[in-house]
Amino acid sequence: MATSVRTLPPTVARRLPPEEVALWGSLVSVTRSLFRHLQHDLRRVGVSVQQYWVLQCLDVHGPLTAGKLSQWLEVTLPTVTGIADHLESIGYVHRSPAPEDRRRVLVRLTPKGMRMLRLLHQHHADIGRDLAQLVPDEERAELTRALVRIAARLTPDHGPCPGCHGETDLT
Repeated sequence: MATSVRTLPPTVARRLPPEEVALWGSLVSVTRSLFRHLQHDLRRVGVSVQQYWVLQCLDVHGPLTAGKLSQWLEVTLPTVTGIADHLESIGYVHRSPAPEDRRRVLVRLTPKGMRMLRLLHQHHADIGRDLAQLVPDEERAELTRALVRIAARLTPDHGPCPGCHGETDLT
């Protein structure tokens, strides 16, 4: 598996069993490919990956304050403001003062933003179905459980926001 070895420096790859090198290389390759697909899809609708995570959080949780988005996405409040500015300019979100404290700003998805996300989700589901067909039925659940464990190890306490990982109970 030549591509997997190239993802680790030769000095590291020589110290690992070949199956670990292959697993690492495969994970890196899949991650890069999925990220490229996501970026391509997002460019078509005029948003960045960071902007997409904001939209995802709003889709899962409903209207949120800019402060909560900043906390969950682990970015500064000015970064969230810039993201919200862009998303509002293209009609995907609307900002308004929070009813309980007008100093806080609530960010919410617009119907246009919801429609765009539904189209992306459908497209991603189609890709997922295509990829799932590459794995025999008898291996699919086991592979999924392994990937869920890997994802949990990589982001044990946080991520874009609670619920935005698409967690699935496969126990």
